[in-house]
Amino acid sequence: MRSEGQLTVDRRLHAAEIARFDGHVVCGPTASDCNIWTGAIGADVYGRFYLTRDGVGFCVRPHRYALANCRRQRGCRGTESA
Repeated sequence: MRSEGQLTVDRRLHAAEIARFDGHVVCGPTASDCNIWTGAIGADVYGRFYLTRDGVGFCVRPHRYALANCRRQRGCRGTESA
């Protein structure tokens, strides 16, 4: 769901969506390495992740989805002030 333009990810409600997202990410060998997006890429060379919620389809940038998902977990690095 999005409220006021903010994407939210619920680990139970969106479990299948999260699994699909995770299937498009290759993690670096250590925790400090970058992860690589292997899913859809737009003409502007930025990643795309397509969602359907409440019958409405829309597209988000993978880094925004990852952040929204991470915010739901305890101990996510880099989101303390978010």
